[in-house]
Amino acid sequence: MSEERFRPLASRLLVGRPRWKLLLDEIGKNNKHRRVGVFCCGPKGISRTLHRLCNSARSCGTTFEFNKESFS
Repeated sequence: MSEERFRPLASRLLVGRPRWKLLLDEIGKNNKHRRVGVFCCGPKGISRTLHRLCNSARSCGTTFEFNKESFS
């Protein structure tokens, strides 16, 4: 792939696995005492991790509702 082609994405593109806990914590801080829907369409490992994190207690009172889709 040409590096030049993807240069505009460089500031937004992060390589590697997302830091889910950090992401959910940040969303929780910005949505105190609200319900936030989390939708996952992906491998079981990611789904399991997100489901576990959504069910964990949040100090800011945000509730994360986990939803999974799978296409056969």
